[in-house]
Amino acid sequence: MKMRYFYLLTVFLLALTLTAGCTQPIKKPAEEGANRAAEETRQGTEKLTDKAQENLPVADLRTLQEVAADDKYTKGCLSCHKVDNGQDRTLKTTMKKFKKHPPVASNATIKNCLSCHRKKPARLAKLQLKLHQAHAKSETFYPKLKGTCVSCHKIKDNGDIQVKGE
Repeated sequence: MKMRYFYLLTVFLLALTLTAGCTQPIKKPAEEGANRAAEETRQGTEKLTDKAQENLPVADLRTLQEVAADDKYTKGCLSCHKVDNGQDRTLKTTMKKFKKHPPVASNATIKNCLSCHRKKPARLAKLQLKLHQAHAKSETFYPKLKGTCVSCHKIKDNGDIQVKGE
C-alpha cells in the first residue's frame, strides 16, 4: 500500500516539474502594453520614414553623414518650435491643440516632455509615435524645411541615436 502512494506521489511530482518547466513567464499587463506600444511605434516609424522618403526629391536622399554634417537644426525641437516671423510655434502653443494634455511652460524643452513621458513606457511609446507621425505628415517639416531624422536626433560616437536637447 505504501508503495502505491509513493508511486502516485512520484508521478504527480514528475508531472508538476515538467509542467512548471514548460510554462512561459507571466508578463504584467503594463509590461505587455509597453511592449506592444513599442512594437507599434517601431512599425509606424518605419512606415512613416518610408512615406517621408517617397516625398523627397532624389537629390535630397543623401547619406546620413552628409546630412549630419550640414546640420542647421542644432537646437533640436527649439530650432523650429519658437516664435518666428510673428508665428508662435513654441511647444507651449503646439501642445494647446491637445485637449487632454496638461499645460506646458513657455520655456519648455524636450527634457520637460521626457521627464513626464518616461515615467510610463506606454506613454513614452505614444509620444514617440505621435512625434514621428506629426513630422512625417507635416506640410512644413519635410517639404519646406527639408527636415530629416538628424533635424531632431543626433548620433553619438558609439552609434546610439538620441533626441537633441535631452
